[in-house]
Amino acid sequence: MNAKKTNWLFVAVFFMYHAVSQGLIYYITHIGMIGLIPLNMVSELIFVIPAVVFVLATHTKWRDMLKLNKIRISTVLIVILFTFLCMPLVTVVNLATQFFVENAVEASSTMFMMMPFGVTFFIIAIYAPVCEEVVFRGVAYESLKRDMSVFKAMCISAVFFGLAHMNFNQAAYALLLGIILVMVREAAGSLWATILVHVVFNGWNVVLMYAGEWIEEAFPDLAGESAAVMQTTAERNEMLAQMLGVYIPIAAVTTVLAACVLVWMAGREGRKEELRNIWRGRKEGKKNGLAWLIPFIAVLALYLGYMLYTVI
Repeated sequence: MNAKKTNWLFVAVFFMYHAVSQGLIYYITHIGMIGLIPLNMVSELIFVIPAVVFVLATHTKWRDMLKLNKIRISTVLIVILFTFLCMPLVTVVNLATQFFVENAVEASSTMFMMMPFGVTFFIIAIYAPVCEEVVFRGVAYESLKRDMSVFKAMCISAVFFGLAHMNFNQAAYALLLGIILVMVREAAGSLWATILVHVVFNGWNVVLMYAGEWIEEAFPDLAGESAAVMQTTAERNEMLAQMLGVYIPIAAVTTVLAACVLVWMAGREGRKEELRNIWRGRKEGKKNGLAWLIPFIAVLALYLGYMLYTVI
């Protein structure tokens, strides 16, 4: 695969998303409800199936795409530390978008809370990260790297990752995560490292989601008071501003520490040069000129058009 085919892959993903959505609507309307577990399993296959088809059709070796190199136990611990240090910055972006659009995860949390903790954890923190990392930091990123610089491949794969969430709230912080995950991949030299970051990030959010529910059940009066704060848009925005006032200074410190940990990890793995080349080589690798640009514009138009439509 190359950059042009990767762009068309995400055009195919867009249409598959809507085909599957319409199929589910028809099934629910004419046959009956579908379980939450298969529903969430299918949602990830929307990315995986087109990626598998494209890889097979282009006779690409999976080993070349995924690069599932072994990582040391010490690297695992460093990756976990790095992930927690990045969380405040991601939280800042998430909170900032909520001045304009609703929190997409919060809106869907009721559905996930209907399932046992173990099931939700598996779907969100294990199944989804593996599927998404194989597609975005595996197939998409590696294919883009063949025709352009690592920097451009990182940015475009991150854009794909953000847009694939189909809403502006998740798209904003998923784009940031997409950049972070590529840097981790280059620093560690393995897709396992990015899978671990994704697992820790999603898993921590699942734990927080259920912990909030347990606290509300244990202290119903406290839950009632916190709900009352959200009565008006002005009060909601005031709360968001207060939370940003707390998280921005924290993120300023932890992001610097995260950068130091990333460089430390790259040094331990003997990959400092690969990490430096993300920025240094940003103007290299123009093998096919702008052949990838037309399908990329098509991707942007389709996804952004749909997301604007849902907001309006």
